[in-house]
Amino acid sequence: MQTDDRGQAVIIIAISMVVLLGIGALVVDLGLSWMLRRHEQNAVDPAAIAAARYIEEGDSAATRAKMHTAACFYAKENGFFQDEDDTCSAARLVGNLKVNWPPIGPSAGQHAGNWGRLQVMISAQHASFFGAIFGKQSATVATSAVAARETESAN
Repeated sequence: MQTDDRGQAVIIIAISMVVLLGIGALVVDLGLSWMLRRHEQNAVDPAAIAAARYIEEGDSAATRAKMHTAACFYAKENGFFQDEDDTCSAARLVGNLKVNWPPIGPSAGQHAGNWGRLQVMISAQHASFFGAIFGKQSATVATSAVAARETESAN
């Protein structure tokens, strides 16, 4: 008894192409997310350092406003929230720019709850290129940095 094996290669190649497309989509979309995260990190690091300079002024609405203004300035200098006012109030309202004093959440690590530290967080959403094929239209990338105001060190 002899079987006809013709056409099996076409099926295997078709399935392999779908798998390769999925891997390509993952590589391109994750690469874009990592690139955006690096861009965010370049903005959030100086924003946290600039905002931390006001820690010693004490907890008041004026101090917190200065922190938000400093963080917003460096976020804007790095291409985020360009159409915002000086404190990025709309971005803060929707949670795309957060200044937490003291730091909170898992991204604060060992500094959570420390009044000598300050945390700045930036999040942005970007469209997926190939992920849309698999139902993933966009991705949100969030980055944070913690800074301190210490008179006895250069940090």
